Amino acid sequence: MSRFWYSTADQPGSRRSVEGASLPAILFHLHDQGLTVTGAGEVAAAPVRLPRVRETQLTAVYEQLAALLAQGMELSEALRRLAFETSSPRASRCLGFLAERVSQGVRLSEAMAEQPQVFAEVVTNTVAAGETSGDLVAALRSLADHQRDLLRLGADLALPFAYPVFLLIFVGALLIVTTTFLAVFILPKFLQLYKELGMKEEEFPMVTRWVMGWSSFMVHGGWTLPFVLLVAAVAYYLRQRVSLGQLTVRPLGFPVPLFGKIALSAALARTAATLRLLLLARVPVPQAVRLAGDSSGSPNVRLAMRHAQEALTQGGSLSESLRGSPLLPEPFVFSLAAAETSGTLPPTLAEMEIDYRRAVGLQSRYWLMLAGPLVVVGLGLIIGIVAMGMWMPLVSVLHLLSS
Repeated sequence: MSRFWYSTADQPGSRRSVEGASLPAILFHLHDQGLTVTGAGEVAAAPVRLPRVRETQLTAVYEQLAALLAQGMELSEALRRLAFETSSPRASRCLGFLAERVSQGVRLSEAMAEQPQVFAEVVTNTVAAGETSGDLVAALRSLADHQRDLLRLGADLALPFAYPVFLLIFVGALLIVTTTFLAVFILPKFLQLYKELGMKEEEFPMVTRWVMGWSSFMVHGGWTLPFVLLVAAVAYYLRQRVSLGQLTVRPLGFPVPLFGKIALSAALARTAATLRLLLLARVPVPQAVRLAGDSSGSPNVRLAMRHAQEALTQGGSLSESLRGSPLLPEPFVFSLAAAETSGTLPPTLAEMEIDYRRAVGLQSRYWLMLAGPLVVVGLGLIIGIVAMGMWMPLVSVLHLLSS
């Protein structure tokens, strides 16, 4: 049942609403009541905004939906069944929305496009291509395999940062508390003792004066430190510049410009996988190139692929549009050019994805082997500097006493 509004001649300035199967049926009903209708129309439904659904759940939905459709079940019925059987309230609500829209005659890709916060543009384009070709089952299965590969790649990329980040946060917080306590409460007492023993402030070692400066800052302006760090982090995050020689990775939402090789390999693996998926789904090449770049997670690759899209729309080839780009490595462009010439672009993209994923795993293991010791050594140096600043004046005091 839909809701319609109408206005009558006896009350032309007001609108009333009524539910009915269709607008003609409502008009006939009002005419039978002796009302003269001066205006009528359907009440537009408020737009529905679904909550986000986890990628792992969406991947399972694509695979299960393909299995039900392969068994001959209608699309709307398959969506309702999945909505009933899923244990996730968010996924159930999402599937229920899709089932309702499909039952109203809307295509599945169009219904997905109405919820861009849930379904990425790559997903909607792949589903739309599957609907156009008449093989929605194959499109959904390819989409599920693609999403599963991206999830594995994300896990491979996040794993190397979990241990060092945890170590840095936990030990770093402990170090800040400890050094601040020593600098604020313990060091002043040591300095007062050294002065009483006849040592002048200008005679303190350089390391001690550094620690004294830190102590003075923490006593008088330490409360500003969190705000300064927050402002610096936000300013660094908002600085949008494209580096020609190095990519960045964001394990915690902030750019960390030290892991360019890992970020580059991960971005190229995602680009190759997404481009292969879209080309197999027969998405137009310019649009597929743009979507592949957008899904890379790298501003450099995104910009290069958007430039390639512009060149492709003007009649150029993929290899010509990417050749000479300073934002992409030469082996990546060379492999695409060779595959385009030989007509083996999708298989080559699959091999490129595997190669770059292996590179991510290898580079991540190297980083994981170095990150922990580097963090521990760095924190140990800070503690050593504070300890040296406290005890080095004692050598000078003992020298004065012995003389």
